[in-house]
Amino acid sequence: MTIKKINTKQDFENHYVVTGLFGDHRDFGIYKAPRTSGVECLFFSNSDVIGKYAHAQGWRFIKTFHPVLANDYLETSLQSKWVKYLQFLKNSTIIEENLQIPKSVLYFDHKFHVTSEHVANILKRATDASLLIRKTPTAKHSVNVEIDAALPYERYARHMEPTKDFIKTRLAQGAKTDVTICNTGLIHYRHLEVSRDLADRVYNTCQSLKQPECQIVWAMHAQAFDDKIDVIDWNDPLVGDIEWQDPKVYSTNCVPTVAPKRREPGHGIVVGGFHRSGTSSVAGMLHHSGISAGTDLMNENEDNAKGYFESWGLVSMHDRLMNAKGVDWATSLEQKASLSEDDLTELRAYFDQRAEQSDGAWCMKDPRIGRYLFEWMRVAPEFKMLVLYRLPNASALSMQKRSLREFVQTRGTLELPKRFYEDPDLALRLWVEHNEAYITLCQAYPEDCMVIGHAAIINGFDVLQAVSVKFGVDTPTQNGKNFLDTSLLSRPRPIYVVSADLRDRAIAVWDALCRMDVSLQNPTAAPQSIEDQLILDTDGRFTRAELLEVFAKAALKELERRHNVAKDEFNKLRALEGRHNVAKDELNKLKAAHQSQKDEITIFKKQIEDVRREYLTSTSWRISAPIRIGGRLVRQLRKRP
Repeated sequence: MTIKKINTKQDFENHYVVTGLFGDHRDFGIYKAPRTSGVECLFFSNSDVIGKYAHAQGWRFIKTFHPVLANDYLETSLQSKWVKYLQFLKNSTIIEENLQIPKSVLYFDHKFHVTSEHVANILKRATDASLLIRKTPTAKHSVNVEIDAALPYERYARHMEPTKDFIKTRLAQGAKTDVTICNTGLIHYRHLEVSRDLADRVYNTCQSLKQPECQIVWAMHAQAFDDKIDVIDWNDPLVGDIEWQDPKVYSTNCVPTVAPKRREPGHGIVVGGFHRSGTSSVAGMLHHSGISAGTDLMNENEDNAKGYFESWGLVSMHDRLMNAKGVDWATSLEQKASLSEDDLTELRAYFDQRAEQSDGAWCMKDPRIGRYLFEWMRVAPEFKMLVLYRLPNASALSMQKRSLREFVQTRGTLELPKRFYEDPDLALRLWVEHNEAYITLCQAYPEDCMVIGHAAIINGFDVLQAVSVKFGVDTPTQNGKNFLDTSLLSRPRPIYVVSADLRDRAIAVWDALCRMDVSLQNPTAAPQSIEDQLILDTDGRFTRAELLEVFAKAALKELERRHNVAKDEFNKLRALEGRHNVAKDELNKLKAAHQSQKDEITIFKKQIEDVRREYLTSTSWRISAPIRIGGRLVRQLRKRP
């Protein structure tokens, strides 16, 4: 192993900042080293190509002994644990060749944009703890939850059974599974004597189990070090503004590129997002730009004047699968409705059918997919996920209005819309749960997901260009750019929330979505605060009053609709009455004409009868009678055989 040195004027005070990237990466990116006085920035890799660019970005590149493996994410992920869990400190070559055992080590994944300011703040944090680590972006309080989130990924699922056996062993030793799950993407090993013990345990277990999902392993081992670990919130001011995304993409010759490699035509894009979040607008934009949403699409109505762009086949399939499990689109995601292998086969069959019917890239949209995100990604890993989000108060209020209107129109006979009347927080709770699921998905599949806010789209953010850059998909036309009609949008207003916990969750989810939003990556872009949009009302007095107001408006609108329908029917009756009178007059005219013709026929018959009587009484008629009789007899004889 060799160390490539770079000249530096820093005063060496024995702190390390370390990261790394392993494997045969054709497209990669590296942020600039967060160089700080007294800190050595080390970048570990087994690739000279990656090392070349890391060096150019100000890192001290250290090439490791690990073999370069192409397309084996499990093995390359396990290789990266060698850096994350400080195993490089055991390598005498590193220590003897101009480096020393450091005072502390700050590790972070290479996709975290950690700056020198972040490093300085972390090093200055006053605490007696031996380690510092963050909670996950979306709170997880059980190892079992982390296992469920990991199972859709092949590299984690491959050795999950031995991992579960390890957990059982730890449980027998007194550990527990109901613990806070931490994100191991950033760890400050403050006091190495203690922290290296935990790091060794996690590393050795991951290697023996061949399990790269180290957050599960960390959760089980870290319990023995609880009093030594400083666990901070994901959004802690110390690190809350650290960007978590792919750095700018570079090709293997370190030349910047605009986008990843073009993809083969025929793959699908999911237009994902909670109900009433702008998914119809974006799906319509893609559809009219040549990325088909399907042929059997829902018609437009008063809720979506320009159409939903949802395939009836997809919606019907989702509804049927959910109904078979006793849930529907408005059921909490906490109520599980797992799919069978046959169900998963049906999902894949739908994907294959759409792919076969499409000449190029295609898209699909149905907010019901929020319940089955990981199932879809499991059966169709080719999918790319375009995630859209909207202000929680705007989505919730829009859903309440629609549901209460249905409640009024059906006179309260339908159970589903009635729920939104009985539970004022239901719409917001669903917004939180679905978007938490999307956040988890984006964290698990950062390469395949992109988040864009509804506000950015309204303000002209180029969605088609973003799809091209992120997913490598070019639209056949640009016709959909002008599809969005902002005049159809309503102005959101604050809503009341009964549950304080739900309000906190909604704010945390909103902040997480904003951090992932590609339209907010510009340093001048500032995410909107929503705390004043969610007004806490723990006794529910104002919430119920607001709900009654929405209900009253829905009822008034329904009465207006029925009045207009009755008015239209009355006008139709008036028109029919007018046509009836005209027809009546025409009928009377026809009757008069018929009577006139009947009178003429009667006169004509009398004239014929007079002529007949005159002939019958004449002498010539009586003389010719025998001749006429003989003629009839002759004709009858001729007819006989």
